[in-house]
Amino acid sequence: MIAAARLGIETLVAALIVAGIPAGPAPDPVTCAGYPEPRVFIESQDWWDPIPELGGLGHIQSGACWPLAQTLTGMVHVDLRVVFHNNHGTLLRVTVEDVGPDTQLLRINVNYTPPSGQDSTLWVPLDFDSRGMLDGQRLLRIHTVLEHANGNLEDARPVIPVIVDNGKRDANMSKYKWINPSAWYKEIEPSPDVDWGYLGPQMSLATFPTAPVSGVWSPRLKAVLNGKTSGAPAISRSEVFIDPDFHNGSEGIVVSRTSGALDGTLPIDTVALGLTNGLHRLVFVVTQDGPAGERHSAVGSYPFTVNNAEAVP
Repeated sequence: MIAAARLGIETLVAALIVAGIPAGPAPDPVTCAGYPEPRVFIESQDWWDPIPELGGLGHIQSGACWPLAQTLTGMVHVDLRVVFHNNHGTLLRVTVEDVGPDTQLLRINVNYTPPSGQDSTLWVPLDFDSRGMLDGQRLLRIHTVLEHANGNLEDARPVIPVIVDNGKRDANMSKYKWINPSAWYKEIEPSPDVDWGYLGPQMSLATFPTAPVSGVWSPRLKAVLNGKTSGAPAISRSEVFIDPDFHNGSEGIVVSRTSGALDGTLPIDTVALGLTNGLHRLVFVVTQDGPAGERHSAVGSYPFTVNNAEAVP
């Protein structure tokens, strides 16, 4: 399993050819072209400050071309991209689950430590059997669990709505209505066993754009926090950006900054903001600020395409 987790996409295709299995064109795991159904690249990020081993703000990212709201049958393949930035922890495992009754569909013990804490990327191919899921409107939950040298744990945890159809009775989930690129942090040091909980920068599936947007797009966003212990703070603030480049010090377009947990519809005027036609990213950041200067954030990255017709003179 460990060796398989470290194989790149090209290596997997070469292995199929050697085995005498027609590989066909490999899907593009970033643009999402070539998969058997429409897919969308959605990423979950967990940020922590001060990051163990290195200090300062560090994070882990877990993203893939997900079959968002698509019908799954039989075996499903996903190319998971895990990115480490200013983070020298060890990626312990990746698991895929059917939410409620929380059935584990796949577990890969990775045990990978990036050679450098700066901008290291690991591709982890995931192949799981959707026949292990209940049918109907379901949620896929992917744990990307990292452990630091001091025992602290973090998890970038996408939760993706899908439809499963393997001939069983439907067991629809009410939470299917939300995309949830959540994140979690558990402190062992310096605080004794404080669970900061799962932060969720959620977007309503009904307002996620499956086609290009024009004029005003109004996504429904909700910041949630589940499972924290009494030693962990509540949500301090919610921020929404378009096309930020945080690694290079750019926030892009700041759409909203609110104290506490954002919960509502956020109108985005693509014309007034001067968004060019083409692909953009809405980045939703939910943050907890700790009493001793700690900071924990969950970041959801949502792609959208703008197509505004030119003004008629």
